Amino acid sequence: MALINCVECEKQLSDQAAACPHCGHPNPAFAETKAAPETADEQRARISGASKKDGDEKPAKKNGCLVGCLSLFVGVVILGAIGSMIEDTTPSSSPSQKSTPKVDNSWVPDGFTRYNSKVAIRWSPNGSYSCSYGQRCIQMEVVPRRGCGNLYAELNKIDANGNNVGYTNETTTNVGAGQKAILKFDTYGTFKTFQVSKISCY
Repeated sequence: MALINCVECEKQLSDQAAACPHCGHPNPAFAETKAAPETADEQRARISGASKKDGDEKPAKKNGCLVGCLSLFVGVVILGAIGSMIEDTTPSSSPSQKSTPKVDNSWVPDGFTRYNSKVAIRWSPNGSYSCSYGQRCIQMEVVPRRGCGNLYAELNKIDANGNNVGYTNETTTNVGAGQKAILKFDTYGTFKTFQVSKISCY
């Protein structure tokens, strides 16, 4: 074994060394007897864990701990979001304290329909009334819960296509609580049926 000077840094190295231990430059004497010596860059890459042979440059190895911790954090966040969605869609085991208030229909007479909290209504049967002046008419019976100083009702006239083609109205006064008021709506025109639009009791 003999000592020679490095052609790059001029420091001494063994003629059996593949590269200068000081600067990493390849040993030309070693290259003559050994095939494909490492360059200084290749040697540094090999020592750091990456290879740069044949121009295939590979990035340095990532820090495994950092990648693992980041993956764990992302997993926890995803699991938390899924758990939250499941909890939101799971019905509560305890019944709600809120309940729909019970509607008191005890004041509504048999055969009548509750229109609102103040009055109940029904249509008089066909043949139980007649129209004035030969016009088209309908008769409504109204019973107020607590009485009406003024009772007003309005009906829309609906054609065969469901269109509103006009209206008719009727009113009366001083109807007592539970007393039946008779409202007859005389009207005219071409239409198919009547539809309640408004009933006021005050």
